[in-house]
Amino acid sequence: MRETKSVEGAEMVADFCRKKGDIRLAIEFLLLAKKKEDAFLLAKEFEKMDAYAASLGDAGTMEDFVAIAQFFEQAMILAKRVCTMPRRDNIRADWSSSCVAGRISFRKRSNSRHALATST
Repeated sequence: MRETKSVEGAEMVADFCRKKGDIRLAIEFLLLAKKKEDAFLLAKEFEKMDAYAASLGDAGTMEDFVAIAQFFEQAMILAKRVCTMPRRDNIRADWSSSCVAGRISFRKRSNSRHALATST
């Protein structure tokens, strides 16, 4: 599919990947299918902007790269707000590499030290 550059085939593969939960591949094939806006929205929805940027590669426009930068900027603003919120109801934000990447993990205190619920 990647070699033939079939737009219809790439769109079918993207749909299949999306249904199977492989968002990274779905994004890649949406871009091959020339569905850049759909790929961007999917990346935004599932917080896979790194996959979108990597798949876009050198083919992106200045507008594409600005949109990617704005996504990460907003994610950092949100992460900083949440990660600096006072603790409430035994829940605290976990400032970690995932938080820096725009994903925020929350730990709820329980009897187990290793209980972790992560938003991915």
